[in-house]
Amino acid sequence: MNPLCILIASDTYYPQIDGTSYFTQRLAAGLAAKGHHVHVVCPADTILKDVVIRHGASLHPMPSFLTPFHPTQRVCLSSVIKRLAAQLVQELSPDVIHVQGHFPICRTLIQIARRLDIPLIATNHFMPQNLVPYYLFPEWCRGRVESTAWRDLVRWFRYPQIVTTPTDTAAQVLWSHGVNRPVTVISGGVDTHRFVPADISSTEARRRLNLANRATILYVGRLSADKGISDLIEALPIVRQRVDAQLIIAGRGVRAKMLLRHCHTLGVAQYVNFLGFVPNAEIPRVYMAADVFCMPGRAELQSLATLEALSTALPVIAADAVALPHLVINGVNGFLYEPRDICTLSKHICSVLEAPRLRQTLGQASRQIALSHDIGLTVEQYEQTYNAAVSGKERS
Repeated sequence: MNPLCILIASDTYYPQIDGTSYFTQRLAAGLAAKGHHVHVVCPADTILKDVVIRHGASLHPMPSFLTPFHPTQRVCLSSVIKRLAAQLVQELSPDVIHVQGHFPICRTLIQIARRLDIPLIATNHFMPQNLVPYYLFPEWCRGRVESTAWRDLVRWFRYPQIVTTPTDTAAQVLWSHGVNRPVTVISGGVDTHRFVPADISSTEARRRLNLANRATILYVGRLSADKGISDLIEALPIVRQRVDAQLIIAGRGVRAKMLLRHCHTLGVAQYVNFLGFVPNAEIPRVYMAADVFCMPGRAELQSLATLEALSTALPVIAADAVALPHLVINGVNGFLYEPRDICTLSKHICSVLEAPRLRQTLGQASRQIALSHDIGLTVEQYEQTYNAAVSGKERS
């Protein structure tokens, strides 16, 4: 397979922390490791000012600014970056452009690809429910705002030759909102060589993180409304009636202070540890400190954190919402619960924490599921997708 020049566009990238950012970094690094010439167009920040090489991929930051609505989201203006992006494409002459959505950087690259007849791939990671809560719209108009957001996505996703998304459910979501074309399903992937079953006891892992040696429930991700973290906090006092348990929350977000107040109100603050931002290099040891992972998110198109937990051989309890049932099979590698059903959530957590043998069996099944989502398979599938797009252009 001949090396390709691949230009990836993403409106979020390191050090911003979200699923799209992590996916784009892993994909770019994986493609570069296989000998492709990989370039990433992303928002600039205080760290990225000039072109740099990271994990073999060249990063091309675009001028951006913080918004008053989101603590870490950086936004580019299409009118500002249009000329810079066009110059970059002219210099690189990429074989294919791969956009990670339909926001300003991505839509600018969509326009350029159309004008220059460059093969174009688009991947959707977006659900309006992930973003709308940050903008403080009143409840009565959120449905209308979400419908408008979907129409905007559909408008831009008319143009790529190939559209991808991480799960069958995510593809169904696109079709249900008007994307009237085939959608290729390619998992976001997980590094199963980095996220591995613990080679030390959870007790030792907790000691190294200066955590109390209690049965440990873990959540990793953004602290935002769509993540449903209140479910876990409200379940904890019920769980603690049967098990000496603690909750570890790794991540940052706009709801951190509210969640901490909620812990104090329920009288469990001393049993909840907010780790805040955990550097990517330290995340694997956080999973090793846990006995069970919980993902209460209600708008997950896949959930990379859940994939990491599976790869670490943890049992997973997840909300029965959107695409999470693709990763969690009731009684096989964990359990599902209806969002806000705190009683059932508590019951599942206790059943896992009270039964070491069950915990081990569920964890082994988690690891097997994760292996089918290995990032190496994801990179290979995208290589095939790029070559299909390039070959289709050559035949036309």
